[in-house]
Order: sequence, then C-alpha cells, then structure tokens
Amino acid sequence: MGFAGRVCLVSLASLGPLVTLASLGAAPAAPPVRQLVTPVDLELQRGELILRFDFEVTKGRITGMPEVPTPWRVKITTSENSGKIEAVAETGTSEFKAEWFRDFVEVELDDGARLSLRVSTTEDGERVRRRLEFDNATLTLRPAAPKAAPPAAPPPAAGP
Repeated sequence: MGFAGRVCLVSLASLGPLVTLASLGAAPAAPPVRQLVTPVDLELQRGELILRFDFEVTKGRITGMPEVPTPWRVKITTSENSGKIEAVAETGTSEFKAEWFRDFVEVELDDGARLSLRVSTTEDGERVRRRLEFDNATLTLRPAAPKAAPPAAPPPAAGP
C-alpha cells in the first residue's frame, strides 16, 4: 500500500466508530410499514358476481385479512418474503360483490415487492365469465391502522 493509502486509513480511523458504522451500513433498517390493498376499478357488470380470487405478494408478507368471506374456502400461505391467498366460493353459496375488495388484505412490502390479484367472475355461480387481473400499477396501497400493543403480562404472584 502506498503512502497516500496509509494517510487515508489513518484519517478515517481518527474519526472513530461513527465512520466505521456508517460505512458498513450498520444503521438499523426502518420497520416495514403495514399497508392495505385495494384494486383500482374493480367493476362488475350487471348480474356478475365474484366466484374466485387469487392474491400473491413476492418480496413482502401478508399480515392480515380483515374479513374472511363466508362460506368460502380460503387458503392463506405465507413465508418470510412471500404470501398467497386462494379463495373459492363454495358450491351453492352466494358470491360477494366488488365492494368487499376495499382494503381486503394487509401486507408488509420490501423494496421491489410485486403484487398480483386475479379475480374470476360468474353469472350462474359455476362457470367463469371473466378473469380480471391487477398488479402493482392497478392496486392501491394505504397505511393500515397501527395494531394495539399486546396486553401486559400480569404481575408475578406473591410468594408465601
């Protein structure tokens, strides 16, 4: 290492731990923000109902589903960096309307996250009439309300 390199190292070292932590990127990452997802312009045609939907997030997590449609079969799969919801109307049950999708799922997203929603519609409760697809460009996000803190643990019982 040449003389100039030694001078540079000495200069950085003389500034102490602040430079070392900043240069290593040791600053704590901001906690992920919980957000609610709503599709833009999910409009049904006259007589059309929702038969099935599939929602998927990559580089993020599903953290909640404020309302589960009933009587539907709903399967939620989550991992550290992805999640999926598959929901199908039970045969013979009433399907629900597009308004149900306002803030229908809560997510935490990492940088570069991708969202996908596929909705199948029906008129007769059995056959698919249309398939609608939504992605990052056609899904809106808004901050979710903060979750309440868990209740405090009761104090330990006094000994005899």
